Amino acid sequence: MAAPAYILSLLVWLPIAAGVAVLLLGDRRIALGRWVALAATLAALALCVPLWFA
Repeated sequence: MAAPAYILSLLVWLPIAAGVAVLLLGDRRIALGRWVALAATLAALALCVPLWFA
């Protein structure tokens, strides 16, 4: 079973979007920025699993 082609696009744009979100949070919300970065990292990991096993 082949993984959908859009997964590669998501793997490229997800960290970029998360980085922009962290930048927009600013210096006042450092803890929230860390949680956003962690969520984006875990989402990217979850998207890599189908590619690894496909």
